[in-house]
Amino acid sequence: GPILSPLHPSGILSYKYKLNEILTDEQGDTTYVIKISSRSVGNSTMEGSLYIKKNDWVLTRVDVEMHKGR
Repeated sequence: GPILSPLHPSGILSYKYKLNEILTDEQGDTTYVIKISSRSVGNSTMEGSLYIKKNDWVLTRVDVEMHKGR
């Protein structure tokens, strides 16, 4: 079936989100590293990290793997 994006409004039903790290660069900009993982093993999902820049709320990097459902 289709894979639900962790950024979709109903993503909270399929994914768990955890603040994994807070990075600060040389300019003083803060980036939140959010770990995403699947809530169930039956669905095709993604797992990995989203990088969100604090001041602009911009997604700056996506580092995920796709997992096929069972």
